[in-house]
Amino acid sequence: MNSAGCGLAYDNLLNLAEECGFAGHFDFSVIFSKLLQENNVREEFNLYYITERGKTIAENLAHLIPTAIKDKCAVSAARLLELKKIGADFYSKIEPENTGYKFTCGIKNKAGELFSVSLFIKEKQAAEKMQIIFSERPEYIYRTILGMMTGDAGFIL
Repeated sequence: MNSAGCGLAYDNLLNLAEECGFAGHFDFSVIFSKLLQENNVREEFNLYYITERGKTIAENLAHLIPTAIKDKCAVSAARLLELKKIGADFYSKIEPENTGYKFTCGIKNKAGELFSVSLFIKEKQAAEKMQIIFSERPEYIYRTILGMMTGDAGFIL
């Protein structure tokens, strides 16, 4: 948050914390609640910003975080911010196809299609589960596929 320079949604912060290995879902919610209570983070219109107090604490503790983790988080945050900057719109759909269903998800912006993937799924329930997962973490799925395709998948392993 300190280097983002803009507000981030709770889900984006959670995804970054999980991806960087800082905390799982439950631990993150507890820690984040404390950050809000102690005025290290503030909320405005469902976006969260680091406060001056939070910046000071983050700067004083930064030396405790290994450089490799900081670098990995910086890359992940940069990808997320790039998607926000270009006005990314995440979408998904399920369509009947032959003996199953075609699940499609992707990212669009004003310029057109940035990313799209389609999968054939036998059972509608499985396709619906994929749709829920994509809707909860679209930028993580995008970054994962991009990382795999570019050979920069170290954060997955």
